[in-house]
Amino acid sequence: MNNNEITFICELNKDHFANPILLELSQNCNINKTISNSRFQYFLSRFNTQTYWVEWATNSAIFISKYKKKHQKLFIRLHRYEMYKNKFIKKIRWDNVDRVIFVNSELEKEFKTIVPNCETITIPNAVDMNSFPLTTRNSDNSLLSYGYQFHPIKGYLNLIKIFHEIVALNDSFTLTIAGKNPEDDLYKKHLDECLELIKKFNLENHINMKKLDISINELSEHKNINNLLHSHNGIISYSLEESFHYAFAEGLSSGLQGFCNGWRRLNPKEFWGNWCYDNEESMIKGLLDWSNINSQKRNDIAVNNREYIKNNYSSQIIANLYLNLFNQK
Repeated sequence: MNNNEITFICELNKDHFANPILLELSQNCNINKTISNSRFQYFLSRFNTQTYWVEWATNSAIFISKYKKKHQKLFIRLHRYEMYKNKFIKKIRWDNVDRVIFVNSELEKEFKTIVPNCETITIPNAVDMNSFPLTTRNSDNSLLSYGYQFHPIKGYLNLIKIFHEIVALNDSFTLTIAGKNPEDDLYKKHLDECLELIKKFNLENHINMKKLDISINELSEHKNINNLLHSHNGIISYSLEESFHYAFAEGLSSGLQGFCNGWRRLNPKEFWGNWCYDNEESMIKGLLDWSNINSQKRNDIAVNNREYIKNNYSSQIIANLYLNLFNQK
């Protein structure tokens, strides 16, 4: 079996999480990318393929799991989104899957209660270090929180409420909450709710709800993201639920100090334990303590934060884990 050739299969515009890993793997393997919703293309790819990596346990995973040959290997990476979708979970032939890959160990444990006899593994997401260079920090108490959409699951309303308390104690703090200019009604409504709450608390001079003109495949590369990272000193994750949280990793990679909601669903401490807080009170204290740290100390912290990402979640580290997995007999 030639495991140096991997067929990566993903539906259109859903390969953004895998791209840093694929780029690194391409230095050691031949990567055949099939990005399409067409079953015909899946059929074409299967005849010469020894190893499949199917991204997202959705329609393509259902199809390939039915038609995979015995001598082929099939790896499916399952994310939080499809975990709770019975229309996908119940239709995949799990007995024909060699390994299910997760980015979060708690999600893996949940899956094992649903499909107990399937082989699984947790491999975290990867960060392309070259895309997020280390930049100089200053003494501004500027915080950043961002995601692709203004989604309620990001916890922005709770973040605004706690930020109101912080500003009452130290009015030097500023916060930018950034996301794609919303087109969907769900995200428009949530953005409006955030703006109303900011107005209610008289925080217009302290909080900026920034709308970005980006596509999902540009999120990790777009210059606006790096401009945001370079012009702030802290990254705050107040999400109600995350498997990994790319934005937080990208912030640490750029040298920002991190503040993470450590009481959310899917415990983030396996990734971000050094930056997690157990409750709002401890997070407020952590932010106030950080506000008194001078720029020299912040730059020392920035180097350590970047080293943590490099040593644990860089695309090189994570790609090696995938390579070892694909080469197992």
